[in-house]
Amino acid sequence: MNPYQGVNTDPEISRAQKDLGIRKIKTDKHMQRVNQQVLRNRYSDGMDDPAFKQASNDLNFREVNKQSELDRIYARMEQNTYDQQTSDQDSKLQAQYERMRADQLADAETQRKLMEEMMNQPVYMPQQGAPPRVQKPTAKSDPLLPAPMAPTPMQIGPPPAPELTASANKMAIIRTPKSTKARQRRATRGTSSLINR
Repeated sequence: MNPYQGVNTDPEISRAQKDLGIRKIKTDKHMQRVNQQVLRNRYSDGMDDPAFKQASNDLNFREVNKQSELDRIYARMEQNTYDQQTSDQDSKLQAQYERMRADQLADAETQRKLMEEMMNQPVYMPQQGAPPRVQKPTAKSDPLLPAPMAPTPMQIGPPPAPELTASANKMAIIRTPKSTKARQRRATRGTSSLINR
């Protein structure tokens, strides 16, 4: 006996059965497919219903408006946060600038006072003393150099006797001084300036 016999008397089941091409529902699997098709048909019919379309449009419009309003709220919140952060940062920068300016003014005042104290200090003018005495340098004398040694006079003996003088020319006449004194004078001629007297 078929447990699903007669279910196709329901118009939705009958339509779904025709859409799926199932002639006779015999198994649970057939019935499951038919039920899924019934749901799809209901959804499709609902989408085509003008009242549903109007309600869907109204709902979408409200959702869009709601989303737009949320976006505006978020944008306003972000702008407020940004404005607050910018204001805080400006306040911090202004405070830092004022502190730095006050420090600079204090430093300038300290410097001015220091310069004023320096300008009010008594001026020390040292007395110029007499110039130091300068002694005339003593003339520096070079040490005396020892006198040069007198050259030793040359000891030239008297010339040999004429008869001992050898000559290449036997007939040559050799003049000899007449006296030994004359011979000595002649031998030392030109060297007298070398002899200490």
